[in-house]
Amino acid sequence: MSTKEIVHTDGSTYVGEVDSEDQPHGHGVYKWTNGDVYEGEWHHGSREGKGRCAYGSGNIYDGHWKDNQKDGKGKFTWESGDVYEGEWADDEQHGKGSYTYASGNSYDGHWKHDMKDGKGKFKWAASGNAYKGEWADDKPHGKGKFTNGADGRKVLRHYSSGQCTLEEEYHKDS
Repeated sequence: MSTKEIVHTDGSTYVGEVDSEDQPHGHGVYKWTNGDVYEGEWHHGSREGKGRCAYGSGNIYDGHWKDNQKDGKGKFTWESGDVYEGEWADDEQHGKGSYTYASGNSYDGHWKHDMKDGKGKFKWAASGNAYKGEWADDKPHGKGKFTNGADGRKVLRHYSSGQCTLEEEYHKDS
């Protein structure tokens, strides 16, 4: 394996290890003309393995890649201050992960195709309120426990597509 600097006709550049066909392979840095910069592992021209991409928009992903997509464990920080840390599949938040919003609100639980899905806990920073339960399509769906941050009161809630359909007093054995 040799190391090369490659300048493409569109102005993007690659500096790093290459295979016999001059494709990025091994460790290298690729800079796109839109300001995106990836530094990490490559496999025959594709981002593969551990790497960090700083996007021209100000977003940053640091984690695992497969076939040029975020895949495996990784941390994505948005320019807005939001942060997701957890599992990825096919460039989407998928599996177990935690998302902290710039506001301080947070969700820790399961994800499917970039949406809260499965069991998880959402906490509102300002009020201290929390919902721990089932989610589908990014909304509470099914049953879960809602805790009031002000007085600690707990209620069992049933949701359908984000709408509370039933609320009952919470008992430890329920």
